[in-house]
Amino acid sequence: MLDLHPEDEFFQYLKAGSAPPGFDVYPVFRKLQGRYPVWKSPWGDWYVSSYEAVCHVLMNRDFLQSPPAERGAGSFVHEQTRDLARDFDKWLLFSNPPQHAELRRAFSRAVKGRSLKRLKPVIEDVCGKIVPDSDFGSCEFVDSVARVLPVAVVSRILCFPEEDQQRISDWSDCIRRGFDVGLDSLSHEDVAALEEMMTYFRDLVKSPTWRRVSAQSGLDELAETFDSKTAASNLAMLAFVGHETTVHLLGSMLLSLSEYYDAWQQLKSHPELVKNAVIEALRHQSPVQKICRTAVRPIELAGMRIPEGEMIVLLLGAANRDPARFPNPDRFDVTRRDNRHVAFGIGLHRCLGDNLAVLEAETLLSTLLQRWKSFKVKPSSISWHDNSSLRGLDRLCVEWTA
Repeated sequence: MLDLHPEDEFFQYLKAGSAPPGFDVYPVFRKLQGRYPVWKSPWGDWYVSSYEAVCHVLMNRDFLQSPPAERGAGSFVHEQTRDLARDFDKWLLFSNPPQHAELRRAFSRAVKGRSLKRLKPVIEDVCGKIVPDSDFGSCEFVDSVARVLPVAVVSRILCFPEEDQQRISDWSDCIRRGFDVGLDSLSHEDVAALEEMMTYFRDLVKSPTWRRVSAQSGLDELAETFDSKTAASNLAMLAFVGHETTVHLLGSMLLSLSEYYDAWQQLKSHPELVKNAVIEALRHQSPVQKICRTAVRPIELAGMRIPEGEMIVLLLGAANRDPARFPNPDRFDVTRRDNRHVAFGIGLHRCLGDNLAVLEAETLLSTLLQRWKSFKVKPSSISWHDNSSLRGLDRLCVEWTA
């Protein structure tokens, strides 16, 4: 058995969803991959850490999404959190066929194809405004740059009033905490904020003004195809996933470039490697660290027999650092080839906004390379969110010269 004790930091990271500041989870992931690529925890969940096994589960229809209300079936203490879980169950993120295909189709026009071309000048404009271009200076990068760009973009897609944009960040903080520690563990203030969020989006989808302007962003099909509760729940989902993970990608990408400064210098000389750098950033510090599935029948995985109905936790961050798949996996290498990471998932539930996230990161990184000659991070400022599901920086102070 894996030598874990209740007071062990990794034990707490997996079970409670939290870890001490600066805790490095990757060495423990490596131990799991080497000895127990599919591991049965003392509390009953199965943890999958190898790239091969993670991909197998993601591509296999014998493992289905596990919505929040199902995970907490009969266990919610508070009626308010039970109602919120039912709202979140309607998300595309947690849906299964056949509704999954219908929801995905309703969203596609807003984040794929022509919409990307329409959003590109918006992204370029925002990057031009938020990236400092003075001869030298300093800033807190997460709040002043990394968060501003994706919030502005998702607000444009949602046809969200500019004066309400700060609400997206506030609500996302609550959702992030709820998904990691459980909705029942949220404070009364967080629960009230999420109830306010759902009321806001229900009112929004009923607004004739929003229905008219949403046609421009491609979201009108969502409101026309589904009932108001499902449409409102999925707008809330888009507000969250449409920016939260991109914030983490942008912050982690800059931190990795500071830690592997030769990569920054390579990009200065070879800007054609910018997209490679973004893909490597997604692999190296996966914004989504874990997702859950449920076995719909007894099934064998990497030599382990998983009974029907049991929870499988896919450690995407571990899979993306699996040495069996990626040579020298802990190194941030912007020239890495064959970089088929699983940061966006694969198969049926691959992230619908993958290309949009990459476009935002590419555009921001290109702007940084054009405006900054050099930069450095203040080590004492590096602060990670205390969250085992989403990996992202809470704070990152940088100094630059032009």
